[in-house]
Amino acid sequence: FVDLLYKNILHRNADKSGKAYWVDELYNGGSNAKLITRAFFNSTEYLKKKTSNEQFVKDLYEGYLDRKPDASGLKYWVNQLASGSSRNSVMQGFENSTEFKKRCAKYTL
Repeated sequence: FVDLLYKNILHRNADKSGKAYWVDELYNGGSNAKLITRAFFNSTEYLKKKTSNEQFVKDLYEGYLDRKPDASGLKYWVNQLASGSSRNSVMQGFENSTEFKKRCAKYTL
């Protein structure tokens, strides 16, 4: 799960110490998949990328759902951002989705 967060959100391989930290947070630190995924999106490393709304939504699909977006979903979420929804509120939509919950269950998170 943590390896995929690095790959799908930061677009790089996990470094050893970073991976160890997040795995420990997930299993021993009292954190959960939702909070850790959000932390990746709110990290300085990700924010420095200054992604467009479209790329941000693509990254949300990859980060939360581990898949590419479908055309209608991509359009819907990009329109939400263009209409004034915050990135955090759009992120909540992914966090609270049935698909993300099923993905977490797959990893027993």
